[in-house]
Amino acid sequence: MSLINDNLGWWIAGAIVVIGLVGFGLRDLLRFSPRRIWAISSVCFAESIRRRVLWITPLAILGVIIVAQLQHPIDEQDAIRQTIKFCLFATGLLVTIVVIILACTNLPKEIDTRVIYTIVTKPTTRLEIILGKVIGFARVSAAILIIMGLFTWGYLHLRAWNMQRYIARQLASGDVGPARKPSLEHYQQSGLLQARQLQDADSYEIFAKLPQPSDPVRWMFSEQNFIVPFKLGLGDIAPPNWQSGQPLPPLMILAHVYTQEAPLTDEQQEQLGGDLLRGLGTDTGGPRLSTTQSTMTAKRPAPKVAVQILDRNGYTLLTPNILDATSLTLHEGQPLQIQIPAEQVMTLINHGRFFVSIAGGAPGWLYGADSNPVILLAPTAQAGQFNQIPPAPDPRNPNRPTPPIFEGRGGTHGQQLRGGPAEHNPVGVYRFHNVPVPASGQVPFEMRVGIERTGNELSTSTDDLTRLSISVRNLKTGVIGQPIAVTPESLRPTYFSLPAGDLGDGNFELILRNHTNGHWVGLQANSVFVVTSHQPFIANLSKSLLILWLMTLLVIIIAILCSTFLSWPIAVVLTIVLLLGRWGVMQLGDSLGSGIGNQIATDFGFSDPSQAKVVSSSVEALTKALTAISHVLPDISRFSATEDVERGVMVPTARLYESGAVAFGFGLPMIVLAYIFLKNKEVAP
Repeated sequence: MSLINDNLGWWIAGAIVVIGLVGFGLRDLLRFSPRRIWAISSVCFAESIRRRVLWITPLAILGVIIVAQLQHPIDEQDAIRQTIKFCLFATGLLVTIVVIILACTNLPKEIDTRVIYTIVTKPTTRLEIILGKVIGFARVSAAILIIMGLFTWGYLHLRAWNMQRYIARQLASGDVGPARKPSLEHYQQSGLLQARQLQDADSYEIFAKLPQPSDPVRWMFSEQNFIVPFKLGLGDIAPPNWQSGQPLPPLMILAHVYTQEAPLTDEQQEQLGGDLLRGLGTDTGGPRLSTTQSTMTAKRPAPKVAVQILDRNGYTLLTPNILDATSLTLHEGQPLQIQIPAEQVMTLINHGRFFVSIAGGAPGWLYGADSNPVILLAPTAQAGQFNQIPPAPDPRNPNRPTPPIFEGRGGTHGQQLRGGPAEHNPVGVYRFHNVPVPASGQVPFEMRVGIERTGNELSTSTDDLTRLSISVRNLKTGVIGQPIAVTPESLRPTYFSLPAGDLGDGNFELILRNHTNGHWVGLQANSVFVVTSHQPFIANLSKSLLILWLMTLLVIIIAILCSTFLSWPIAVVLTIVLLLGRWGVMQLGDSLGSGIGNQIATDFGFSDPSQAKVVSSSVEALTKALTAISHVLPDISRFSATEDVERGVMVPTARLYESGAVAFGFGLPMIVLAYIFLKNKEVAP
């Protein structure tokens, strides 16, 4: 049953093709003639050319040139990226609009002008008519894509050549800042038209200090948190003979958190003992207390944590107030016990995967966790006994639970890596596995981070540069290489290289430290990449245009199908609806999600259990219906290639197979449906 449900779209497509061709069109299939199909396609192609559809391409080219001159890029590479975006957007928009109009209007126009009467009286089957029109308009779209592709390639090379000259003049003049110079040197050496294969990190975390293999406990600062994933089923907690509608027992969170004293930062010291600092001369020109002196003068609070539950997207599912865990004091050697109310247990089950989040509360402490710090306890039928529910399995090692994931404080650009002295300076760790590393030489990396500044003149350095040190740890040997200095700019790509020998066999950790006071570096999962290979830009552009052509092929088929039983204006609208339908359904389905029925019933305040159940079951049924509908509509997101070309990233070959699977997997049954509709349509006198 799961095989049918998971591949419902393919089963329906196969059934339509087999039943349509064998049950309705076996005689026409036996008379199939490629020569007649090609002749019909040539007529469609010639008629489209006579309608001067290719004259639209110069207008699109002129629009791209004008818009490209009005852009405001942040640097030369960004100018090329924006130009690529404009070119491919104009190409996709132009070819899609043209083929929709041509394919939707062709058949209704032939019926209105009685041209179709001449065709159907010839020894030509209606299957050949449909296929001939599809191939003919596909040839038109290919011609437009070739013209726009040649323009894109030539115009981009012209712009890149001109900007390379400008970069050379800038470097020769010497009037380039230290943060800008490495990027310009990289552009000069590698060029602006790039097609690189990037490999991102498997995971990234932020710690108070670098984890050591000999220490099972990992540490975080008070502004951080760690999360542990869980996935509950009714079988984990439901008592014997439990029936639907009966209440479930409450759960217990059992957490072990270690503590260790840490020196207070100046900001924390001011929060705890600001009056004392000002009284000792900080605001009157006297000597400012050092961090160590401040720590001794301020009263250190007891270590505290807050506990909440997050959904799979990181949004709050159960707040600390619901769990009565807003500020829990830690006692050495004693685990935390937090009860999950019984009425919230079904919410966790409906959401599937969720996270228990434990955040540091009181400053002046490091908070630590070992490899298995949190478990859930479910009461059994025997009083005082519990079933232990471990965390969800580790994707890399299904035989053990997922270790806790340490996160930094959230900011505008991601998890923040605070700058400052070593004792207050957290460390970001990106883990890479199975990276193809050369035997010698340098391995290039690309980084893009956002930078926030506190604006505090007492803690902000005078030069306004953010100084990072980056080193690599070989996971096999544990050896840490020599750090390199990097000065990134906010939201701009930064390039650096590390020795191949330090990366070992391709399993390594990238260690980032921020040394600039008052600067916060925002890290995300895709902030750092390894550049593993390169490809000519023309090859990358060609793959992108091929994906666009496959998309137009699907558009043509859908448009011809709609035109067999509708007038052309309605056919245009229905074509657009079918193309965007899956995207809209998936967006709506994601917003609803599993378990949304109970939430809606609660939000609307239904006090009557029967009314709440009706609303809840109706919403859940709607969610399932939308999910089922999404499986029989084409997924146009498989045709996305513009973003990769724009970023200078190689379009993966697998994307071509995915695009072809959608184009032909949905296109073939639609061709058969169009043939059936046309076969049963009275078009001859």
